[in-house]
Amino acid sequence: MEEKNNMELQGESKTAIGVLCGLFLGLIGLVIGLLLYKEGTYERKTFMKAWIISFVSCIAVGAVIGLIIFFVGMSAVTPYLMLGL
Repeated sequence: MEEKNNMELQGESKTAIGVLCGLFLGLIGLVIGLLLYKEGTYERKTFMKAWIISFVSCIAVGAVIGLIIFFVGMSAVTPYLMLGL
């Protein structure tokens, strides 16, 4: 039982690291884009729209993939949990 809790903590910490890395890299991309394009230009407006769309899309896709992996993992483990192993 203690091993199971340890594995859950490791999985949660890896998930948190992945989320933080994704947010960090997304914000770095935003800062670089803001520095590249002058305020009020068409390029900057286009960049901002594209950045927002891609950032939100990545979060949504990541959430869907995370849910799929979670439910597939749970379906694989459930028979063992029911047996008390």
